[in-house]
Amino acid sequence: MSHPSSGPPNPFPHGQFPSGSYPPAQPSPGRYPSGYGAPGGHPPAGPHPSGPPGGFGPPGPHSAPPKKGKGRAWVVVLSVFGLLALLCCGGGGGYYGWFYWNQQQERDHRMQIFDDLGVPEGFTVDEPVIRGAAGSLSVTYYLLCEKGVCPVKPGEKIHKWLTDNGMTNMTLQDVQECLADAADLDRNKLCVFEWQVEGEVVSAHALWGNAPDNYDDRRWELQTEIRESAD
Repeated sequence: MSHPSSGPPNPFPHGQFPSGSYPPAQPSPGRYPSGYGAPGGHPPAGPHPSGPPGGFGPPGPHSAPPKKGKGRAWVVVLSVFGLLALLCCGGGGGYYGWFYWNQQQERDHRMQIFDDLGVPEGFTVDEPVIRGAAGSLSVTYYLLCEKGVCPVKPGEKIHKWLTDNGMTNMTLQDVQECLADAADLDRNKLCVFEWQVEGEVVSAHALWGNAPDNYDDRRWELQTEIRESAD
């Protein structure tokens, strides 16, 4: 006797199966949750919808965001160029101003020395001239000797002028011999008096020659230069 709950009797005895194909197994009702079919029962997957997941549409056209630091780099470059320009122009202007002021001070100093030297007695003097970048002062003292006769003794007047202005290493005889060398063309010797005044070199070159206005007249020249000392 079979148990009532065991279902209908098996039409195929144990170990006996019909030949031929077998129908696919059917799931029992209620075995899978609602909304889910049996394995293999899903419909074939269709094409994936276009666009990014999550329901967002395709991205619209937009420009790339600026790279960070690019603007700051330009600011740094411009700042450096501005600083260099300031240093070059401002520094150059400052140096030029100082250089010009320094040269002007030296020229004024030499003009003051010229004024302090005075003029040897009996001589005349022309206007001093500033020459060259170094600002050396050039001036010439003249003693006119009509028909070769001088109104004063040039040796004595030049010696006094030298000693009054600080050149004390030459005696009157030294000055007279120097002028004699300058007056004698056969000796071919220079007569130059050179000494220092207030840190500047004073150099006076004595020459004896014809007066430009009248060749019968003679004159002494003291071609003098006041310049920077090489020491």
